[in-house]
Amino acid sequence: MMLLYSFADVVITTLPILASLTKESINPRAWFARQSLTEEDEDQTPLEDRIPTSWWTIGLFLSTVMSCAILATQFHMNVGEALLALILGFIFSFIGVQSSGHTDVNPVSTVAKASQLIFGGIGKGAHLAQSPAQVLNLTAGVIAAGSAAQASDMTGDLKTGYLLRAKPRNQFIAQLCGSVVAVFLTVGLFILFTTASPCILHLPASGECTYGAPSIAAWAAVAAAVAAPNLPIPPSSGYTAIGLGLFSVVSLVVKHYWIPKKYWIYVPNWNAVGLGFVVPQVYYSIAMVFGTTFNSIWHRSNPAGYDMYMFAIAAGLLAGEGLGGVFQALLAVAGVDGSKFGTSIGCPGFDFCG
Repeated sequence: MMLLYSFADVVITTLPILASLTKESINPRAWFARQSLTEEDEDQTPLEDRIPTSWWTIGLFLSTVMSCAILATQFHMNVGEALLALILGFIFSFIGVQSSGHTDVNPVSTVAKASQLIFGGIGKGAHLAQSPAQVLNLTAGVIAAGSAAQASDMTGDLKTGYLLRAKPRNQFIAQLCGSVVAVFLTVGLFILFTTASPCILHLPASGECTYGAPSIAAWAAVAAAVAAPNLPIPPSSGYTAIGLGLFSVVSLVVKHYWIPKKYWIYVPNWNAVGLGFVVPQVYYSIAMVFGTTFNSIWHRSNPAGYDMYMFAIAAGLLAGEGLGGVFQALLAVAGVDGSKFGTSIGCPGFDFCG
């Protein structure tokens, strides 16, 4: 459902853009030629402040070579498979940018599933054993998901900078520096959290873990399904999935072509509905309902204060929980976390839930 809805949304909203393209805009030679700024251009950023074409083309070439080398040596993907995964990541990046731009929802998991389905067929065609096929499948999914996530984040950052009159050239340099730091930071945080909660890598038989990571269950289910000799899905589930997918596409077409735009807020976003299908825990939904209700009351009672402080407070709550998780992991590594010295007051059944 999420996959078909996202692809249909991209097709419907991209058709006018494709129709407006000219031969000059898709000519690679024009990308490197000296341009002049005209009044018809939507982007009035001075040419000297824009990102030079040579920067991203050279970076694209080097990152492609490095990706192929890493995928070949670490994940046993040949050059053809690596290039296909990167091309799919490039294509799915448009879906991520379009979806996040229109709905603020980046369908990272959705585009990963599409890549997983494609490489599931490649694995079966190559007659790979189940374990190597799952590794190939998950690796391809990570490439597609990472491409969509990074493309959406960078586009959002550049859009924010454009609204604030920041120079894209300087933003690009800052993001490059931040990416270098993030390479080491993310690895360090991963080691920290897996040391504090080994269940992240080695799930116990009970299935309980401090970090539920709900989307991982969907990734694992798709990888196991497409790599298995026989599809381990009941026919009724398949028919239901097909029906829901077709219904989401039909509702999207009806929304765009027959429903006035002022009533679009009453048409469900089927990506959000599908997300509810794959999230097994209820506390995510409860938190979203609580936040939405609070924001609705706040917006009705004090619109000016809502516009001024809502996003700042929401960002602070998100950052606070993230930093709290890091601090909790440090306490767990030190052996003084809440599971040993905390209290279960307020937890369901007085079972520690911190």
